[in-house]
Amino acid sequence: MNSISFVIVSYISQELLRDCIESIIKECEISNIEYEIIVVDNSPNEYKEIVRLLIASFNIPIMYIPSKNIGYGAGNNLGCQSSKNDIICIINPDVRLKSYTLKYVFEKLNNDLNLALLGGKQIGGRNISFYLLPEFFVPFLSALIVFISNRFNLFSSRLFFLSGACFFMPREKFDEVGGFDSNIFLYHEESDLSKRILANHYKIEYDKRIEYIHEMGERKNLSDKTFICMLESLFYYLNKYGLSVKRVTFFKKIYFRFTDKRLYKLFCEFYNKGKL
Repeated sequence: MNSISFVIVSYISQELLRDCIESIIKECEISNIEYEIIVVDNSPNEYKEIVRLLIASFNIPIMYIPSKNIGYGAGNNLGCQSSKNDIICIINPDVRLKSYTLKYVFEKLNNDLNLALLGGKQIGGRNISFYLLPEFFVPFLSALIVFISNRFNLFSSRLFFLSGACFFMPREKFDEVGGFDSNIFLYHEESDLSKRILANHYKIEYDKRIEYIHEMGERKNLSDKTFICMLESLFYYLNKYGLSVKRVTFFKKIYFRFTDKRLYKLFCEFYNKGKL
């Protein structure tokens, strides 16, 4: 494998997109790597011309795919279907690649043909590169486990899933496991993808040498709509894999009860409407 396709799903991200693309170009030229960049634009129509003009301002060809807002996972699937290279990099518009790190991606993926998903060290926010799988959530304790594990680079694919801000997969394995589940609009796409990779007896690894900057860090100040979307994705994921919805619901309710009254109210309304 000696070529890579970068897939960026953009949603009103034009102010972040330029720096992301520039960091990709710089790193690929330093490493002398064959590459392509694909931008899937989920933004409303009034923003699409701005993104189109931005992409046209670069002196390399960049594939631009305008789309209605079909969600993060489905948007990435659309971009990956149009890609042609050996390795796929799913990368968010607010991510900047650090120099001299892609060599480790090719080294790992070329030397281990059973490796299907590779993530790196995230710099930004709380420097969280991987998270505990939703089924293992326990109020407050989960955050401590995630913090300590990230601090000391202690990753296990049986317990954690890699951040979706930036990761790498061989193209053929992405296709084999079915890409992202397009039924998930936003949140928990990475957990679901990880489950299917492991079910296909492939490996998931984290390599701290592969560094990237995540400017926005973690999502904060969730809107009501975004929070409900997160809950819908969570319960879809739990039901899909026959996991304990009641257990996670109980612990989530306790967590929101003591941390955020607004989210606790929304959670109770969601639960009482029979969404489970």
